[in-house]
Amino acid sequence: MEFNAIALSVEIENVKMMETARNIYQSWINNKLQIFGNEKKRQIKYLRRIITQLSLPFSINKPKTVSTFKNNFMELLHTILDDYEKIALQLDIMGNNV
Repeated sequence: MEFNAIALSVEIENVKMMETARNIYQSWINNKLQIFGNEKKRQIKYLRRIITQLSLPFSINKPKTVSTFKNNFMELLHTILDDYEKIALQLDIMGNNV
């Protein structure tokens, strides 16, 4: 998780690294957090960390070029928002609130 936190907070120009971290989290979310065991309390603990870390790209400094932001980074932000929706749906199914 530490790698992902760092990868999600690098400069915008390193969007590929951010996408890799986001993809790792997406696979964990899609697998219903089973990587963290079957205990719901533990799953929620790590889910909170994932949510916090996925918010890091939204607080990034200005890009060096506008095209970098528009072409690559904006798409990453949209996919993270989609991930938040998946998390909310999963929590609803689990019967838990974060």
